Amino acid sequence: MKAKLYTTYMFRDKDPVIDYLREAKARVGISNSKIAKTSVGLSANTLHNWFEGKTRRPQFCTVMAAARGIGPEGVEALTKCLKLGGRNLRLVKGSANNTLKKIKA
Repeated sequence: MKAKLYTTYMFRDKDPVIDYLREAKARVGISNSKIAKTSVGLSANTLHNWFEGKTRRPQFCTVMAAARGIGPEGVEALTKCLKLGGRNLRLVKGSANNTLKKIKA
């Protein structure tokens, strides 16, 4: 019987998706409070904890909300992170890509 090997990214500090969204946020020049206002159920404090605080691995639903709040740049950053396997989301990748397609439309 063959052992099934899974590839994972072992990050030391924070989940790479935080870096992708931080870069997209910087490119757009949008504040945490503006993202929180355009995102449902996401607070500016949550984003602050991601980017400057101790949060290491955010929930996927809040990652999606933040990407939508940033706008097209955020959605592209999340798509890029998923395609590069920067986050171990293989089980939800199909549904995430379908959601991203709906957001872009």
